[in-house]
Amino acid sequence: MSRSLSNLGLIDCAGGRAAHCSDLMTILLKRSKNWSHSPTLLATIAQIRQAPGRLLQRFHSDCRTRRDLPLAWPCAVLLAGALLVVSPVPAQMQTPELSHTLTRLAEPAAAPDFIVEDMDGEPHALRDYRGKVVLINFWATWCPPCRREMPSLEALYQKLRGQPFAILAINQWESPDHVFSYMGDLSVFPTFPILFDRNSEVSEAFGVKGLPTSVVVDKRGRVVFRAIGGREFDHPEIERAIRALIEDPDQESL
Repeated sequence: MSRSLSNLGLIDCAGGRAAHCSDLMTILLKRSKNWSHSPTLLATIAQIRQAPGRLLQRFHSDCRTRRDLPLAWPCAVLLAGALLVVSPVPAQMQTPELSHTLTRLAEPAAAPDFIVEDMDGEPHALRDYRGKVVLINFWATWCPPCRREMPSLEALYQKLRGQPFAILAINQWESPDHVFSYMGDLSVFPTFPILFDRNSEVSEAFGVKGLPTSVVVDKRGRVVFRAIGGREFDHPEIERAIRALIEDPDQESL
């Protein structure tokens, strides 16, 4: 069970807020083949926003009554997720250390194209960034490492301003209004595009298993680096790797 939770990113929920953990659990249940037959569970998850502790017992009861095998696994994960929501979280989990390395792919892989909207409803397609090095960051507001690394993303963006470089921060499952409010709590307001992958279709195309996950796409549209977990993106080691891609003469003949 712990491995399943980790793969789905639910462990990171432990450092977040109940409302956003319930969003993640709702997505998980909807991916079950029989999610539409579980309105009671969906309603219960929604109410976790208001009273997680009081509703946990009812949530357990609802899941326990689901005897059909296809729903057994989602219920088990949802119950574990609900426990994470209401359980105390050690301080060290809320302030995770950030790494400063990127993992280079053995062979560059073509990046899946996508079109998603920003906060103003303007569409952004990955193909429009061809000729630039693009850092794509998959994140959510309930994810503590995502919060920690956001200022360093902005710092890197400012350092490389004017270069053929872009950052696309793709939020998972949340609304523009909620994310805009969240941005007001950050020490630095990001100036790069914040995009919305409401159904996690883009993250699935990139094989994202947990948040945060970042990929670096070269000027030819190939994924060359990957990072799972929080990163200190303005660290000299990461900056050197990005600059090397920007300045690579082999990248110029597209």
